[in-house]
Amino acid sequence: MTTITLDFETYYDDDYTLKKMPIAEYVMDMRFEVLGLAVQVEDEPTQWWHWDEKHHLEDWLLRFPFEEATVVAHNALFDGFILERFFDVHPARWCCTMMMARPIVAPHTGKVALANVADYFKLGLKGDELRNTKGKKPWSFTAEDWERLKTYCVQDVKLTRMCYNLLLAWYEANHVDVT
Repeated sequence: MTTITLDFETYYDDDYTLKKMPIAEYVMDMRFEVLGLAVQVEDEPTQWWHWDEKHHLEDWLLRFPFEEATVVAHNALFDGFILERFFDVHPARWCCTMMMARPIVAPHTGKVALANVADYFKLGLKGDELRNTKGKKPWSFTAEDWERLKTYCVQDVKLTRMCYNLLLAWYEANHVDVT
């Protein structure tokens, strides 16, 4: 089965944020906007699509055999809702590194945000470039804004994939089936 790691970046502002809203309410809100998506298939280079390239993303999503894939995301409830609701893509299997990390990382850090999990495993820093997009609509982004968002999102995919590999190895070593 092919493993795909992905991360969506979306519009947010002071009041419209996942920190203040449940996932379904946030995603179904009229302010919802996909800004970009980074995807890594197996160990291939990570691909990035931004808001203005949706047709290229949709073409790729339609060609890829998701029915034979495990999709990994750090918050699979969020990324999965977007992928299935807006792109009608239904992978064979979902894997959430945030949930996988709860029993292993949370007792030591108290949190399972990607930054905390990556720090716990000493995998590198999660960027903070996303703060530069707060309250900005995609049509107002500069080339520099898009490049920062791409860097941020691609780094998130890299960290998520490394977390997944470490967590999966831990579960396998402890004879815990995650399928």
